[in-house]
Amino acid sequence: MALISALGSVSSLLVAGRKPSKEERIAIFSDALNHASIIDGIRLAKQLRQVEVFIYKHCDMDHLNTLLSCCKINKKVVITDSLFSMDGDFAPVMELIHLRRKYGFLLVIDDAHATLVCGKNGGGVPEIYKCENDIDICLGTLSKAAGCHGGFIVCR
Repeated sequence: MALISALGSVSSLLVAGRKPSKEERIAIFSDALNHASIIDGIRLAKQLRQVEVFIYKHCDMDHLNTLLSCCKINKKVVITDSLFSMDGDFAPVMELIHLRRKYGFLLVIDDAHATLVCGKNGGGVPEIYKCENDIDICLGTLSKAAGCHGGFIVCR
């Protein structure tokens, strides 16, 4: 929630004290099966009129490509779980990276269900796909595999 709220606040900061127009907001593209914490963050940012939200079909890169190509907003963020907890499937990370290169959006993955569980060294999905340098922001929790409190947000 904190990350998405902060991303949404960027549009307000850029317009110096007024509400951003629809074109000045940040476009957030979210997988339909993202975790509830992502959905709550998006709802909060949307309620504050800081973002425009686009939900793409679960792991459907053709649908995401269509939404991205039709969006007129310059600042775009795509956020997805890396490992979906309810279905146990992985996000199509390499296809997301391909779209990132094509459209120049900020790629955010929530690696909470894969950190310290996936990858030879516990580096999660970015380690599995050897794409650490292609993920702009990675976030996760320390309350699952690490057995602690808190979480992390890291960027490249």
